[in-house]
Amino acid sequence: MQFRISFFASPLIVASLAALSCADDKSAESQKPTATKITLYPSAEAKPALKYQLLPPLDERRSGNAAVIWNRVFAQYDTVATYIDDNSFIIRLCDWLDVPLGDPQEEVVRKEKIGKDLNLLRDSAGYFEIMDRAARCESCDWTLPVHEGNFQNNDLSDIEVTRKPARFLLGKIRLEIIEGRYEQAVKTMQSCYSLARQVSQGPTLMNGLIGSGITRRTNDLIYAFVQHPDSPNLYWALSALPHPYVDFRPGFEADSLMLYLDVPELRHSENKKLFPEQWQLILSRTVDFVAEAKRIVLLENNVKLDKKKFIAETIAASKKSVPQAKQRLIKSGRNSEEVEKMCEAQVILLDAIARYDELSQNEFKWAFLPYPEAVQGARQAEEAIRNSDDALPLAKTLLGSVVEIKTTEANTEWNFAVLRIFEALRLYAAAHDGRWPDKLEDVTEVPIPKNPFDGKSFMYKRDGDQAILDCELGPQKPSMQPSRFEITLKQKPKS
Repeated sequence: MQFRISFFASPLIVASLAALSCADDKSAESQKPTATKITLYPSAEAKPALKYQLLPPLDERRSGNAAVIWNRVFAQYDTVATYIDDNSFIIRLCDWLDVPLGDPQEEVVRKEKIGKDLNLLRDSAGYFEIMDRAARCESCDWTLPVHEGNFQNNDLSDIEVTRKPARFLLGKIRLEIIEGRYEQAVKTMQSCYSLARQVSQGPTLMNGLIGSGITRRTNDLIYAFVQHPDSPNLYWALSALPHPYVDFRPGFEADSLMLYLDVPELRHSENKKLFPEQWQLILSRTVDFVAEAKRIVLLENNVKLDKKKFIAETIAASKKSVPQAKQRLIKSGRNSEEVEKMCEAQVILLDAIARYDELSQNEFKWAFLPYPEAVQGARQAEEAIRNSDDALPLAKTLLGSVVEIKTTEANTEWNFAVLRIFEALRLYAAAHDGRWPDKLEDVTEVPIPKNPFDGKSFMYKRDGDQAILDCELGPQKPSMQPSRFEITLKQKPKS
């Protein structure tokens, strides 16, 4: 599948990319979140506190464009070229990655699927060395031509292909955890987390979605990492990460301007003096753009659009609405005589653009607030868009879901918060004779993060060596981490 910038089918994109998996997760939507059982062992704060870091430190970063290096990682190495071209290996690797560490079947799947190829994931030079270099680049520019028109159909293959090195890095981390090479696992995590950040540094929402998917899969491995008896405490390593980890702002900015990026003639059209033929040409381009957007939405749902019929019906409906459009323009403050002198195409466009700007900005203004502050207003704005009945349906066709993206952002932050709490509990137990705290407020050694979905404390209760970590609001998709954890405290086995 060739990914493009279009964000029209945002729910589908979030579901398909966040998993970072080869297989169709057909059961994900039907699964009900259940409690996850976690086993933790006491682990003191690292000494010094920032001994472990999950992003490459400053003294290891170098100049260079990471995007260029990521896209040539495997091309230079014949030793893995056959594995990359052989889709069966990618599928086998994904099958293994999709089995949680700690699952009794993990070792079986590992041996059956990739046992003879495990040395590919142990290589400390070659292609992994190139990945480390890419991850440690100071800059990342994907050179997407967003200002050159045809924004919605720009090819995102260079972004999508980063899932290949991500899978290899995830496999390498997983094997290092299994083999107890914890410090090397942290080092490899740096490359994976850095890749996620670098992928997200692009002017599209797709950049952020792919970056979020890589981040979530790396977080899954930290869930496994912290459950190993001898794994070092990563509380401060997790706390030192930037937040929000994936910044969707560039994508929101570009998406809010998609109409003007693809049809730049519409920008500042309210002040333009053009001939009727010119207005008609711009109207034709705009309707064709909307038709293409509609076609993409329907195609994602395996429905074909008769573009010629859609264009003809849209133009007919727009012409029929001209009297009402004139009244709206006059009501907005335009001189009535000026409006009456306008050609039909100008009236249709000025009215449609005004309506689009109103609906678009009423939605996107919520994108720049934290999830608890944004979600209610964004939902109301999206409801207004769904209920709009404009003859030229710019907003209804072009605008995606801010709520979907803010939910993805909050899911990522929620996972980081839970992992920090796990490490805070391990740290507390190490300092208090191997006991859990009676309540989270008893943990005074380090701050306990709040739930990013509502800004409130996670719910916690202790019963002997068992503890429950729960929250009323958690990840909003069943395929994400469940919002309830049953935690068992164990002492490290004596060597």
